[in-house]
Amino acid sequence: MRTTLIAGHAVRTRFRKIVSTLSLALLFFAVTAGLFFDSFIKTYFPDFSAMLFVSAVIFLAGMAMAMIERNILIAILALAVTMMIPSLAEKLGGHLEHIRSFLPF
Repeated sequence: MRTTLIAGHAVRTRFRKIVSTLSLALLFFAVTAGLFFDSFIKTYFPDFSAMLFVSAVIFLAGMAMAMIERNILIAILALAVTMMIPSLAEKLGGHLEHIRSFLPF
C-alpha cells in the first residue's frame, strides 16, 4: 500500500511538471505568434488587438498553472501581470523608438 502511494505521488508530480512545461511553452509560442502575425491577422480581423490577445493568453496560462499547482499566489500574480501589460507595453514602446534611433540597421 505504501509503495502505491509513493508511486502515485511520483506520477502526479511528473504529470504536473509535464503539464506545467507544456503550458509555459504554449504561453511563449502563443504570445510570439500573436505579436509576430499581428498585421497578418488584422487583414482578416480588423478589430484584433495584440495587447488584448497577449493579456488573455497570459491570464489563461496563469490560471491554468495556478489550478495545476493549486496555488492562489500564482493566480494573483497572473492577474496582476495581466493588468500591468498595457501600461508596460506603452512605456517600453516609447523607449523602443528611442533605442531604434541608435541602431545602425
